[in-house]
Amino acid sequence: MYEPPPGYTTVLKTRQRTECRESRLVLVAAGISADAIHHKGWWWLVVSDHDLENAAGELDDYRQENADRSNDRPVAIPLYGGAAVGVLVYTLTITLVAL
Repeated sequence: MYEPPPGYTTVLKTRQRTECRESRLVLVAAGISADAIHHKGWWWLVVSDHDLENAAGELDDYRQENADRSNDRPVAIPLYGGAAVGVLVYTLTITLVAL
């Protein structure tokens, strides 16, 4: 298990790099110095001991404000069967017009 350096405490442990980076951005924007550390497949977000209470509060507030967006994932764009034929017809039309 990872142990933060003396004088520092872990405020977030996750396997998701994006979650750790987003949380670090929240803390830095609030004026709280934070370090993201990758160790054995886990991402750890550490802050100094005297910033722990403020950091935890900022992250809790951020999670509450963005609770409905936390599960949003990009939606796959549907592919339609006639796309290849459409591209071919379009290419031929442009080629004939150019001649």
